Parts: sequence; structure tokens; C-alpha cells
Amino acid sequence: KQYDSPLNRARYARVQALARQHNVPVTAIALSYLTSQPFPVVPIIGPQNIDQLHDSLRHAELVLTPEEITSLAQA
Repeated sequence: KQYDSPLNRARYARVQALARQHNVPVTAIALSYLTSQPFPVVPIIGPQNIDQLHDSLRHAELVLTPEEITSLAQA
């Protein structure tokens, strides 16, 4: 409930749209958002099974455009 807000619901809708556009899972967009920043970022993932690990690694090369990053960060 702490994160359930109209702002976060709108952000999630933008994440879902980008995931469809890139044909990747939502988690790939989240990881790409972090690694596409203009400064060094090393996300720490916590897969609970081998499938989740493979899913994270499969889309590790996805790079979001500056416009996509801005759209995700906007209020």
C-alpha cells in the first residue's frame, strides 16, 4: 500500500507499454532503466529460481533511449 499511488500506477503503465514495445518482460525494463543511466550502476538482482536468473540475463543488453528514460522518470 505504501507504493500504491496514482503516480506509481501511471509509471507502471508506461513500463508495461515499453515492455510491449521492446517485446520484453517488465523486469527487463526495470533493469534497463537502471543500467541506462548516464552514470555507472550495477543492479543487484535477487532471483528466486534459475528461470528468473535466465530472464534477467537474457535481456541484459537492452538499452533504453534518453527519451524512454525521461518518460519513466516523469511524474
